[in-house]
Formats: sequence, structure tokens, C-alpha cells
Amino acid sequence: MLDGWGARYKMLEDGRRQIVSLLLPGDLCDPFCFLLHRADHGVAALTAIKVAEVGRGQFEEIALDNPEITKAMWINALMTASIQRKWCVNLGRRTALERLSHLFCELYHRLRKVGLVSNSGFHFPVTQLELADATGLTMVHTNRILREMRRKGLIELQRRQLIVPDLGALERICAFDPSYLHPAAQEAL
Repeated sequence: MLDGWGARYKMLEDGRRQIVSLLLPGDLCDPFCFLLHRADHGVAALTAIKVAEVGRGQFEEIALDNPEITKAMWINALMTASIQRKWCVNLGRRTALERLSHLFCELYHRLRKVGLVSNSGFHFPVTQLELADATGLTMVHTNRILREMRRKGLIELQRRQLIVPDLGALERICAFDPSYLHPAAQEAL
């Protein structure tokens, strides 16, 4: 993903959607999917996106000829799995306020790593429906929690910008520990 935001999602037979991850600039979008011959999920653009596509043959050739790139791909796969496990914990054990706080902290850290955080904020094109689908909440409850977060001064949302006035306060709400994002491994990439 070179530019823009995307999402991996699963659809239920009745049309309900669960967003299972957000794709940000710099992310790899299912590089090993071709090994299974069929994806078990969908990928959608949440904004206008720019991607670099690598075909199966070219991908295999690069992986075989460049062990350092293969290692980076494995590191990326392990980091993606770590984030996925954290999302499972968020859905299963965190309150609505903790879920949204944790998601915002994660996005802040991931976007800061690729230079997309400035003045304590970042471009945030995600709709309330998409937030609800990512956090397992109803849209009404998502709206209620966002209002509460604004009232408490934890976030500001303006013109598709999410501003985090006090990252430490937001992190304390959800006991955020960025170690699952494996910053040392990211340095190796």
C-alpha cells in the first residue's frame, strides 16, 4: 500500500461486516495469499489508494534471490499476526471506550512510524460505520463513545483529522503497550 487507507474484512451471510484490520501506507496487503489460491476475506479501499502490485512469479523470484527480503516478509507476517491477536483481545475483553482508545493509539504509533503524524494528529478518513465494524460496536454506541472521548479531551476530530492532545492519557485508558507492534523488528525492515 503506497498511499491511502484500506481494510480487510469478513462478511456474514446476512450482510453484516467485520473489519479485521486496517491497511495503512507502507503495509503489505496479503503478500502470501497466492499460496492458498483463494483469499478467505475481502479487501476494500477506504480512500483513494495507490498500490504496487507484484505478480506471483516476480514475488517468488524476489523471495528466492533475496534472503534479506524474504526475512523482511517473515517479520512483516509475524507483526501482522501480532496485531491481529491484539484486535481479538480488544473485541473479546475491552470495553467500548478501551477498544476505540486502543485502536486510536495503534493507528497513532503505526502512522508515526511512517512519518504521517504531525502536531499530535493524523489524517483520519475512517467513518463511524467503519469504526463500528472494526470494533464490534453498533454505530450508535460508537458515536456515543466518540462524544465521550471528545468531552474528556482525549481526542479531537475535525475535518478528517484525529488529534490526540495527550497520547499518554489515551494510552492509560486502554493500558496500551506498543511492544506488540515490535518497533525493534520494524527497524530491521
